[in-house]
Amino acid sequence: MTLLITALALVALEHFVLVLWSQMLLNRDVGHDGNVGPRDNLPELANDTQRLRRALDNHIENWPLFLT
Repeated sequence: MTLLITALALVALEHFVLVLWSQMLLNRDVGHDGNVGPRDNLPELANDTQRLRRALDNHIENWPLFLT
């Protein structure tokens, strides 16, 4: 594989791990019903969950810049 495809595959893997990890922590904090229902009135999340959700948001926001 070329270097570019390898880097793209690693970023895609990192994104997949961040999404799964974020959802696991959210499920831990609000339970299954809060995770599958509307997220308008979520209770206060743990600090590590909030930080990981911000990291995921930053990753999603900056991913297109990496692709160009």
